[in-house]
Amino acid sequence: MVTEKDVTLRCLNCFDRLKIPPKANKLKCPNCGVEYVITWRGKQAKIAGTVRK
Repeated sequence: MVTEKDVTLRCLNCFDRLKIPPKANKLKCPNCGVEYVITWRGKQAKIAGTVRK
């Protein structure tokens, strides 16, 4: 069973594991600095794209 505290994704740039805080909308990779938009389907997180500046 996956709980909110167990949600992780891989950075699409450097492949480092990212811990996703519950219901986060954006997340910046601490390793390479790429910022992602996060979407949720129930308790499952998905990278929807990068943040445009």
